[in-house]
Amino acid sequence: MPVDSTVSAAEESLPHGDPVVEVDLRCGEFLQLWSEGRRPRIEDFLVDTGDLDQSTLLSRLIMLEVRERVRVGEQPQLDDYISRFPTSKEVISRLTPLFRDSGSDLAQPDEATAFLDACTINRLGRFEIDKRLGSGSFGSVWRAWDRKLKRSVAVKIIDRARLEKHEIDLALHEAGAAAQLNHASIVQVHDVGQTDGAFYIVTEYVNGADLKTHLRQGELSHRDAVGMCAQIARALQHAHDNDVIHRDVKPSNVLVNFRGEAKLADFGMARWDKADLTLTAKDRIVGAPGYMAPEQARGRGVGPRSDVYSLGIMLYEMLTGKRPFEGEIQQVLFSLQFREAPRPRKINKTISRDLETIVLKAIQKRPEDRYATADEFAADLQRWLDGEPVKARRVSPMGKVWRLALRQPRTSATLAFGTFLIATAISILGSSLITAVPVDPFADGEWDVQVETKPEGAEITVVQLDEHHQPIAEALTKSTDRTPLTMSLAPGRYLVIATLGTRFHEVHRTVPGVKETIAIGVTKPKHWTLLEEGVIAWPRIDIPGDNITAAMQLVPANEKFAYRALESKGNTVGVPAFFIARNEYKVRDHFEIRDRIPPTVFAPQALNQSMNERHDFAAHWAEESGCRLPTDAELAWAEEFAAANPVFGLAELGAGLDEWTSVRAGSDASRRDMFLLYGGLRRSRQLNQPAALPRMYLTNSRTIGFRLCRSASPRYGADDS
Repeated sequence: MPVDSTVSAAEESLPHGDPVVEVDLRCGEFLQLWSEGRRPRIEDFLVDTGDLDQSTLLSRLIMLEVRERVRVGEQPQLDDYISRFPTSKEVISRLTPLFRDSGSDLAQPDEATAFLDACTINRLGRFEIDKRLGSGSFGSVWRAWDRKLKRSVAVKIIDRARLEKHEIDLALHEAGAAAQLNHASIVQVHDVGQTDGAFYIVTEYVNGADLKTHLRQGELSHRDAVGMCAQIARALQHAHDNDVIHRDVKPSNVLVNFRGEAKLADFGMARWDKADLTLTAKDRIVGAPGYMAPEQARGRGVGPRSDVYSLGIMLYEMLTGKRPFEGEIQQVLFSLQFREAPRPRKINKTISRDLETIVLKAIQKRPEDRYATADEFAADLQRWLDGEPVKARRVSPMGKVWRLALRQPRTSATLAFGTFLIATAISILGSSLITAVPVDPFADGEWDVQVETKPEGAEITVVQLDEHHQPIAEALTKSTDRTPLTMSLAPGRYLVIATLGTRFHEVHRTVPGVKETIAIGVTKPKHWTLLEEGVIAWPRIDIPGDNITAAMQLVPANEKFAYRALESKGNTVGVPAFFIARNEYKVRDHFEIRDRIPPTVFAPQALNQSMNERHDFAAHWAEESGCRLPTDAELAWAEEFAAANPVFGLAELGAGLDEWTSVRAGSDASRRDMFLLYGGLRRSRQLNQPAALPRMYLTNSRTIGFRLCRSASPRYGADDS
């Protein structure tokens, strides 16, 4: 073979410092001397190694020398090298497969021996083969030195005897198509060629390991997993834009370099990698069964969304440590068509709800239900990384029934018709339908609760309420994401604080218990919607603007207010600063917040009357107004402060009218749905007397007036813990 006389000079001009490059340069120079008919000494190339891995360099130099000595008719012996390098006996012993078991003669070529192909292949054109990187049923992958361009490359060498001619032609054609791709997250194809008995594909060499190896060594962090998949999704989009479909996205086809960057490999290889091929009666299935899309398993219509599905399965495995469908091939193929993937959070509860939603969207059965493009998939992954709301949404139970009907129209017809009848009955009966539906949460006692706000992007803090409907500071949970988001919460009633910059809203919400029921058409504090098993959605929280308190009075804080509240063990209670409405909630206010004009039949005096409501509706309208109901301690302190400051101007408070508070009477059965009243003829307390007088409890079913209240700042802000 002709020798390129410029190799040494070019190598000397390459930048030094990268240990991998330095090893390549020394091995290249060593081979150059052999090609010139000299016999270079390995010892001379082991001096001044600095930060180089001397064991790696020694192993490669011995392998190269053994190969060259065999070419000139010699029979190297293992003991010769152990004698020459006695301090590296352990390193040299790893090269035993190069020699016969007796340790005396060179072994004959054997496919089961990891190093022997290096002795028989030697060179492919301008490529010096020096290190085996891996193997498969199609052949082997080698690290090689490109003598012309002076760089390390990876060479896939495929044995022609193992493939049919049309498979070889197809692989060469598709490798040529992949060579047209140029993307930072795609392993670049440099060359394709054929020799007697084999053909080869030359690609960019990635200094690292495949993702499958990384997963075997331990779990990746969620951020690392999402970051890698976002890179691969963008790579797939580039391929799809150039009419190339990968069809075999899986961890072993993703290489990760030493900087943690992911690169997609083996474009066009899936059709002839027999390790992952199965056959249908009519057509060939291309891809690994554990990662292939349902339509791919049927041998139909493989397209860009098939790659999206495979990438979604890969992300599922990176997050949970397992694929959704595993087992025998036939079992996997059946599950692909007819079974829903287990929710990732059932396997790993640390997975973000938004991230789970992204994964589930990517692996939907029908291509049209997945992300439309790999770019859309990448964009949602990036939103999750940036802490922004994701676009993916969970599929409702009705949506699941509909999609099942589309996939299995005959077997689903009865179910779909029955669902239609139920939906029709609900639409006709409307709010008069009072049937309650019991729902059980998961065995771990928690629900996945979807939280939405308007505007989006709010931080959420939830605080569980005690038997008096008051927050338990120790039972506080903060969201790590921004709305829309999903939180895992146990059954109970909660104070929910949505914060967006200087804007905030404090509302009450309910998570159903095992034996709780919910009636259709209830108010926001009590309402929730079942989306699927273990998943509910709360009514949207509308965050008001900063001017919501313009017409309200500010009551300053009183950390030691002389008042024995129902939930207090002492004679004083702390009351943070809050805003309170000057008047009770009026009929006119009710029309204003609903953006409706009062009917002409309403006389002005009627519009100015107090709006009497049941307690749950009073809480609902307070929330709709951007406010909440006050506690009895807040009303008592507001009355006392107003008495000491006549210009304050609170009308009607304590003047013979009952008003709802947000304080529940207790947890026993007789007071389960009772709340405290304030004011009226039955005053909760007398001014300047800390001891509480008997209170008036009133059931939720009574209609009473109420007053709007709003905290001066969130009661549980970003710094609370």
